Amino acid sequence: MSMNLSDLIQFFSRQDRQTFSLQGNFGIIHVTPESHDKSSTYLINCNYKSLTRYGWHYKTQQAGGFRLSTACCLAACVMFGEEQVTQGMIHKINKDLSSNSD
Repeated sequence: MSMNLSDLIQFFSRQDRQTFSLQGNFGIIHVTPESHDKSSTYLINCNYKSLTRYGWHYKTQQAGGFRLSTACCLAACVMFGEEQVTQGMIHKINKDLSSNSD
């Protein structure tokens, strides 16, 4: 199944503090909720291809403290390719997911 940006945002908005993974044409991302009293943050383990002026290279991101919207931006890199993720896409992800978390 092919996923567009709206599908990706909708997928992320339906996650109810559970562990999940997504695999796309450019890599894979694993998202694990961190247990905090008030904040909803996630541990990210992400590996994706990035096109540089020297060719394709893999980028790895493994850290905690990410908001769901940041995880979704990284997932967009996995699904669509880092060079396709624009400021407009990032703004839409932040806007749409922040309205769902309130």
